[in-house]
Amino acid sequence: MATTLFDLTNSALIKLAYKPAAIITATVAGTTNSKIIDCKDASTHLLTNVVITPGTITDGTYTWTVNESDASDMSGATAATSGPDSGSVALTSADSLGVGGVTGACAIIRFYRQKRYIQVINTVSGSPSTGGFMSATLIAPLNRQGATSSSP
Repeated sequence: MATTLFDLTNSALIKLAYKPAAIITATVAGTTNSKIIDCKDASTHLLTNVVITPGTITDGTYTWTVNESDASDMSGATAATSGPDSGSVALTSADSLGVGGVTGACAIIRFYRQKRYIQVINTVSGSPSTGGFMSATLIAPLNRQGATSSSP
Protein backbone atom coordinates (compact mmCIF):
# COMPACT_ATOMS: atom_id res chain seq x y z
CA MET A 1 0.00 0.00 0.00
CA ALA A 2 1.48 3.36 -1.01
CA THR A 3 1.42 6.31 1.33
CA THR A 4 1.38 9.92 0.17
CA LEU A 5 3.23 12.50 2.23
CA PHE A 6 1.52 15.85 1.90
CA ASP A 7 3.62 17.54 4.59
CA LEU A 8 7.12 16.09 4.38
CA THR A 9 8.67 18.40 7.00
CA ASN A 10 6.18 17.24 9.64
CA SER A 11 6.07 13.61 8.48
CA ALA A 12 9.75 12.72 8.17
CA LEU A 13 13.06 13.00 9.97
CA ILE A 14 15.41 14.63 7.45
CA LYS A 15 19.09 14.82 8.40
CA LEU A 16 22.14 15.69 6.35
CA ALA A 17 24.67 12.89 6.83
CA TYR A 18 27.37 14.37 4.59
CA LYS A 19 27.54 18.06 3.72
CA PRO A 20 27.89 18.53 -0.05
CA ALA A 21 31.23 20.33 0.17
CA ALA A 22 32.65 17.94 2.78
CA ILE A 23 33.01 14.89 0.53
CA ILE A 24 36.38 13.66 -0.69
CA THR A 25 37.89 15.97 -3.29
CA ALA A 26 41.53 14.91 -3.42
CA THR A 27 42.49 11.98 -1.22
CA VAL A 28 43.88 8.49 -1.18
CA ALA A 29 41.66 5.44 -0.94
CA GLY A 30 40.03 4.90 2.44
CA THR A 31 36.81 4.94 4.44
CA THR A 32 35.00 7.99 5.79
CA ASN A 33 32.10 7.83 8.26
CA SER A 34 29.34 10.41 8.47
CA LYS A 35 28.24 11.90 11.72
CA ILE A 36 26.16 9.56 13.87
CA ILE A 37 22.46 10.28 13.39
CA ASP A 38 20.05 9.75 16.29
CA CYS A 39 16.76 8.45 14.89
CA LYS A 40 14.86 8.39 18.20
CA ASP A 41 12.00 10.40 16.68
CA ALA A 42 11.72 8.18 13.62
CA SER A 43 9.68 5.00 13.39
CA THR A 44 11.59 1.74 13.40
CA HIS A 45 10.65 -1.06 11.01
CA LEU A 46 9.37 1.45 8.43
CA LEU A 47 11.25 2.16 5.23
CA THR A 48 14.21 4.52 5.74
CA ASN A 49 16.07 6.14 2.85
CA VAL A 50 19.58 7.46 2.42
CA VAL A 51 19.72 9.64 -0.69
CA ILE A 52 23.17 10.09 -2.24
CA THR A 53 23.41 13.10 -4.55
CA PRO A 54 26.41 13.15 -6.89
CA GLY A 55 28.02 16.30 -8.18
CA THR A 56 31.10 16.19 -10.37
CA ILE A 57 33.01 12.90 -9.99
CA THR A 58 36.27 12.79 -11.91
CA ASP A 59 37.91 9.59 -10.71
CA GLY A 60 37.80 6.85 -8.09
CA THR A 61 34.92 4.63 -6.96
CA TYR A 62 32.76 5.71 -4.01
CA THR A 63 30.89 2.85 -2.32
CA TRP A 64 28.18 3.95 0.11
CA THR A 65 26.76 1.73 2.86
CA VAL A 66 24.73 2.27 6.05
CA ASN A 67 25.43 0.90 9.53
CA GLU A 68 23.01 0.93 12.47
CA SER A 69 23.44 0.46 16.21
CA ASP A 70 21.60 0.86 19.51
CA ALA A 71 24.72 2.51 20.99
CA SER A 72 25.31 6.26 20.51
CA ASP A 73 29.01 5.60 19.77
CA MET A 74 28.06 3.01 17.11
CA SER A 75 29.69 0.16 19.05
CA GLY A 76 28.31 -3.17 17.92
CA ALA A 77 27.13 -1.60 14.65
CA THR A 78 25.83 -3.87 11.91
CA ALA A 79 25.12 -3.24 8.26
CA ALA A 80 21.57 -2.12 7.51
CA THR A 81 20.59 -4.92 5.16
CA SER A 82 16.87 -5.55 5.55
CA GLY A 83 15.03 -3.79 2.79
CA PRO A 84 14.04 -3.77 -0.85
CA ASP A 85 17.41 -2.57 -2.14
CA SER A 86 19.56 -2.16 0.94
CA GLY A 87 23.23 -2.91 0.91
CA SER A 88 25.50 -0.60 -1.00
CA VAL A 89 25.64 1.86 -3.88
CA ALA A 90 28.83 2.49 -5.86
CA LEU A 91 29.33 5.74 -7.80
CA THR A 92 32.03 6.47 -10.39
CA SER A 93 32.76 9.17 -12.96
CA ALA A 94 29.97 7.63 -15.09
CA ASP A 95 27.57 8.95 -12.41
CA SER A 96 28.97 12.49 -12.45
CA LEU A 97 26.13 15.01 -12.01
CA GLY A 98 23.54 12.22 -11.99
CA VAL A 99 23.33 8.48 -11.41
CA GLY A 100 23.50 6.44 -14.59
CA GLY A 101 24.30 9.54 -16.61
CA VAL A 102 20.85 11.05 -15.93
CA THR A 103 21.40 14.66 -14.85
CA GLY A 104 20.04 15.25 -11.36
CA ALA A 105 19.36 11.56 -10.63
CA CYS A 106 20.22 10.36 -7.11
CA ALA A 107 21.18 6.97 -5.72
CA ILE A 108 19.02 5.66 -2.86
CA ILE A 109 19.73 3.03 -0.22
CA ARG A 110 16.37 1.89 1.22
CA PHE A 111 16.20 -0.24 4.35
CA TYR A 112 13.96 -1.06 7.32
CA ARG A 113 15.74 0.57 10.24
CA GLN A 114 15.98 -1.76 13.24
CA LYS A 115 18.12 0.34 15.60
CA ARG A 116 18.21 3.88 16.98
CA TYR A 117 21.47 5.24 15.51
CA ILE A 118 22.68 5.17 11.93
CA GLN A 119 25.90 6.13 10.21
CA VAL A 120 26.54 6.46 6.49
CA ILE A 121 29.86 5.02 5.32
CA ASN A 122 31.74 6.10 2.16
CA THR A 123 34.59 3.85 1.05
CA VAL A 124 36.87 5.18 -1.69
CA SER A 125 38.77 2.80 -3.94
CA GLY A 126 40.83 3.17 -7.06
CA SER A 127 43.40 5.92 -7.27
CA PRO A 128 41.52 9.20 -7.06
CA SER A 129 43.62 12.25 -7.79
CA THR A 130 40.83 14.82 -7.83
CA GLY A 131 37.96 12.72 -6.48
CA GLY A 132 34.30 13.59 -6.40
CA PHE A 133 31.68 15.89 -4.93
CA MET A 134 28.70 14.18 -3.25
CA SER A 135 26.28 14.49 -0.37
CA ALA A 136 24.09 12.05 1.56
CA THR A 137 20.77 12.75 3.29
CA LEU A 138 18.72 10.52 5.62
CA ILE A 139 14.92 10.55 5.22
CA ALA A 140 12.93 8.45 7.71
CA PRO A 141 9.22 8.49 8.65
CA LEU A 142 8.51 10.07 12.03
CA ASN A 143 6.83 8.16 14.84
CA ARG A 144 3.11 8.63 14.47
CA GLN A 145 0.07 6.99 15.93
CA GLY A 146 -1.15 4.13 13.79
CA ALA A 147 2.15 3.64 11.91
CA THR A 148 2.58 0.04 10.91
CA SER A 149 5.51 -1.94 9.66
CA SER A 150 5.86 -2.76 6.00
CA SER A 151 8.89 -4.97 6.51
CA PRO A 152 8.73 -8.67 5.80
